[in-house]
Amino acid sequence: MQIVDHIFIALLFFVPPIYDTISYRRYVSRIEADGHLSSTGAYLETIVRDWVGITIFLSLWIYLQRPLTDLGFRPSGGTGFWISLVLVVTAALGLFYSSLSSKKMSEAERLAMVDKVGALKYFLPSNQTELRYYYATSVTAGIVEEVLYRAFAIWYLTHFMPVWLAAIVSSIFFGAAHLYQGLAGAARCGGLGLVMAGLYLLSGSIWLPILAHILCDSLQGPMFVRILKQEDRSGSQIISAPE
Repeated sequence: MQIVDHIFIALLFFVPPIYDTISYRRYVSRIEADGHLSSTGAYLETIVRDWVGITIFLSLWIYLQRPLTDLGFRPSGGTGFWISLVLVVTAALGLFYSSLSSKKMSEAERLAMVDKVGALKYFLPSNQTELRYYYATSVTAGIVEEVLYRAFAIWYLTHFMPVWLAAIVSSIFFGAAHLYQGLAGAARCGGLGLVMAGLYLLSGSIWLPILAHILCDSLQGPMFVRILKQEDRSGSQIISAPE
């Protein structure tokens, strides 16, 4: 354990809850002032920031001659992996079915969903162009967040506490990083983080949590487009052009 580890964990745990919340509020204010502002810029900013961060982190990790296996980059296998894989596939099929079912939603149901997502709709895709950037963001988040919040954070915390407690604490801070979604959104993300931590520990590899995270985010993309494509960024009803 070196000083760089303490710096990284402090940045990971305490900067996103503050920075992302402030940035997102400013972002929403700009959209409400100009209802047609695209979310692609926000996606690009997230993608670039995350890849720069993970590149710096992994470069330092390798420079310190630490094995990547300590971050969960190891072959998958064993009973725990197969149990985890079945759970991931089952959940992915459920999300896929839910997304397909959204094609049949009534206008009242659609408006109810718009209301349910609240201000988060400003960061969700509402057309095919935004959806492509959303997919890229989903892949980025799946890789970067799992390596940092699951593999690294749990590795770090187990120097001070049992692994089960490390999984819980890392999930709490993962939820806190999503405070820009509100308390309910942060709690939901914290719960998802705990599930991913469970997959990581059960499977013994970071590959399956990465896959699960990417699928969880990306499979919902088409549903968000169907929900939001009839609304502009200020929330007023518009007529969508055929895509």
